[in-house]
Formats: sequence, structure tokens, C-alpha cells
Amino acid sequence: MKKDFLGNQLEGESTLEIKLEECKHELESKNKQLELVLQQIKSAQDKLKTQEKLATLGAHVAEVVHDIKTPLNSINLLAQGSICLVKELQEEIEHQLPYLEMESFNNMTTLLNELLENCSITIEKTKKSSKMVETVLKPQDTTSIEKQLIDINNLIADLIKLVCHSWQDRINNNIVIKTEYNTLIGQIEANQSDIERVFINIIENAFYAVYNRQQVGDTSFSPTVLVQTKDLAKAVQVFICDNGDGIPQEILEKVFDSRFTTKPAHEGKGLGLFIAREIIEKHGGNILVESEPGAYTKFIVTLPKR
Repeated sequence: MKKDFLGNQLEGESTLEIKLEECKHELESKNKQLELVLQQIKSAQDKLKTQEKLATLGAHVAEVVHDIKTPLNSINLLAQGSICLVKELQEEIEHQLPYLEMESFNNMTTLLNELLENCSITIEKTKKSSKMVETVLKPQDTTSIEKQLIDINNLIADLIKLVCHSWQDRINNNIVIKTEYNTLIGQIEANQSDIERVFINIIENAFYAVYNRQQVGDTSFSPTVLVQTKDLAKAVQVFICDNGDGIPQEILEKVFDSRFTTKPAHEGKGLGLFIAREIIEKHGGNILVESEPGAYTKFIVTLPKR
């Protein structure tokens, strides 16, 4: 019995040693896994620090881009408007040809042609610059915005004129522009450059919608864009409505998505309304869209007064 007992005891000690060895290997394996996890955590922390630095840099870049984008749009619109004015002047000079000396007529024609060429070059260059800007343009949620006091009625009126100039060749004064400004609104506090971008985009979309519907050839159709401003207690609302083809419900839900556009590739990048919503929300407001296919599309922009 003793031998048996000692034998059993020795066998138990051997089994314990095996189990201890297994635990040792398991601990070593767990330690290696832990080291790997720690390395991954450190790598993630390093990436996060880099991303934070890039985000800060991106915010500064976006501010610069926003400041560049608006004057580029204005230059482009003014250049297109200048082309229309030059063409009108050329027609007027031709009408006055019987009363002009040929040398004067030739000089004026040469100068106007040079002006047309300069305007065309300006448009081409601004479009290229805009494309370059769009490659780095990212909507940003910044904590602070440089704001100014803005007369929203005057701003909208000026932007309508700019868009009309840029569309002069296509609309040929056939689009009816109706405006109803609430004079009690006063001034709002906002970043003028950003707000200009929002409303230029929406107004141009309205022009595009009625222009497209007009091309169908329906002689009874009267292309119309209606712009209204409304005074709320602590905010203002701007309504921009067109009587174009409207937007189907399945598309309406996507109009604010990044890169979504119903325009041909050469006419739209799909960033306009996406960025417009980012800008308006950054100002503490909101932007909504209503539409009925075959009838109208209405954008409603709400901005706080202060």
C-alpha cells in the first residue's frame, strides 16, 4: 500500500508539473497577445494624434477655400454678365453704323472683341480655379464663425442680379422673377461669404429647373422663380420656389447627399446642396425642400437673427 501510495503521489506530482508548464506557455502566449494589443493601441493613438492635427489643418484650409470660392463665383458671374452687355453694345453700335465714321466703328469693334475675349478667358480661368478648389473643399463643423451684420433682403436681391447676368444667354429675359421681401426683417448676423454661396446655389438650381422645363417646347409654360423672405420672432426664413419639373420623392430624399446631382457631369458635382446644408446648420439654422413632380420645387432656409 505504501508503494502504491508513493507511486500515486509521484504520478500526481508529474501531472501537476505538466499543468504548470501548460499554464506557463499559455501565459507567455497571452503576454505576446497583450504586447500586440498594446502596440495596436499605441499605433491607433499615434494615428489619432495625426488625424487631429490634420483636422485642425483641414479646418484652416476649408476657411481659406470658402473665402476663395465665393469671389471666384462672383468673378465668373460678372464675366458672363459682361459678355451679355458687350453683345448688346455691339448690336447698338451696328444700328448706329450709318452715323459713325468707319474708323471709329472699326476701333470700337476691335475693342469690344478684345473685351469679349478677356471675359471668355476670365470665365475659363475661374472655372479651372473652382475645380482646383473643389478638390480640397470639405464641409467643416467649426466652433466659431466670423460673422457680420447682413441685410438679407439686399443680399438676395444682389445675388438674383448676378445669377440673371450669368444666365442671360440662355434665359433671354424669358424667366419671370417675382420677389416678396419682408421689410421688418432687418439684419441678421452671419458669415456673408458662406451665405452667398448657399443662396447662389439654390437660385441657380431654380433657374436650371425652369430652363430645362422650358426646353420641352410647351408654349403655355411661363418659367417663374419666386423668392420670399419672412420675419419670425427670432429667425428669418427665405423661400426660393420654381415651377420647373419638380423632384420625385425617391430623389427628394437624396438631394442633400454628398456627390448626388441630377445635372449632367459637366454641369454639377453634387456638392452644392450638401455643403449648403452644412453651412446653414453651422449657423444654427436649417434648410428644407418641398416638391411636387410636374409642379414646383421650394427650398426653405431658416436662419437665426443672432
